[in-house]
Amino acid sequence: MVAAVVWWPSGGGEQAAPAPEPVAEFSFARDAATEDAVLDSDCAAHAYGQTKAFLQRTPCAQLARALFTTSTPDGRTVHTSVAVVKMRTADDAARLGELVRADGTGSVNDVLRDGIAVVPGLPRLSRGGFASSVLDRHVVIAESDTANPLSDSAAHLAEMKRISLAALELGVGLR
Repeated sequence: MVAAVVWWPSGGGEQAAPAPEPVAEFSFARDAATEDAVLDSDCAAHAYGQTKAFLQRTPCAQLARALFTTSTPDGRTVHTSVAVVKMRTADDAARLGELVRADGTGSVNDVLRDGIAVVPGLPRLSRGGFASSVLDRHVVIAESDTANPLSDSAAHLAEMKRISLAALELGVGLR
């Protein structure tokens, strides 16, 4: 085997091409029903299950919510509710984050469940994909679903979870 190495002078003043920007898998648009984020300081009034009880004992500083839409590669419209719960301390936010990630403990109501927005065929988004993150004193919760789910329920939930994970970044603009 023979290997050859070829060296080509670069011309001195040329710079390397910039690294390509990562391409987002989903592009989100704000739904007109929540053009302005829906704000409230009583988080417990907009929660259910153990999450509601936690927020009654440990009040939040503010709740901001909005509805976004995106499309799947096959053209189905997906609705995503993003909620940002601002807690009084980072420790409270960490405890709330653990609670909402646990199965069967409830969460903050999505904007469909609270009647802020209406999507035919979707009374709430909590049956779809869920994702959350904790950023200092903020807990970001995203729930996504579509009125036209895939026939394979496991594939549908996995797709909605991917969308919810991508939507967590939208919470930065709601804080």
